[in-house]
Amino acid sequence: MQNNYQLVETRLQEKCDDGRTVCNLCLWRCRLRHGQRGFCQAHVNRNGTLYNLSYGIVSSAEVGPIEDKPIRHFRPGTKVLSVGSYGCNFRCTGCHNLEISWGVDALDELARGESRAAFITPQELVRAAIAAGVQGIAFTYSEPAVWLEYVIDVCDLARAKGLYTDRIGSEIGYSCGNTNQCHTWIERRCRKFGSHFALDQGSPWPR
Repeated sequence: MQNNYQLVETRLQEKCDDGRTVCNLCLWRCRLRHGQRGFCQAHVNRNGTLYNLSYGIVSSAEVGPIEDKPIRHFRPGTKVLSVGSYGCNFRCTGCHNLEISWGVDALDELARGESRAAFITPQELVRAAIAAGVQGIAFTYSEPAVWLEYVIDVCDLARAKGLYTDRIGSEIGYSCGNTNQCHTWIERRCRKFGSHFALDQGSPWPR
């Protein structure tokens, strides 16, 4: 593991008096004691505080046309840097990114402090996108909500540099108590960062 790796607190969490934490990233609402990880495997309770293990950990990256993404007529003709991380709060039997999205072994190593996975700061990712000559960054391959903290930090910096951002996932309707509430929350975040959110072709949620 590179020296600049850092644990970042989960943004949507509740701390309980008994030392447990409740993760509010999705409807699993995992209630965790010290040392336990959530269903997604990417968030861990350390001494009463929930942390995101996958912050800055990039499992896959690729440059390609935006038309390769499961979205319709968004910034046609542009190129995008696609990135993903480990961890997912679904167990879809037909997942074509299984090793990337679940990443149980990789997350186990992160939890033990033994990982050699690539750690990329938000600043480094944005610089890499600019150097690659792309016009945007897409969070894909795994569920973007699982590493929400990193996605938000990257979106903030990307917008300042004139890049668009795109989040592609199946689970956004599962992140809140009801789909409409969740879509409203995401739309606000997208407007703030000049971003776009797309549900992938396998999503069970309304478009």
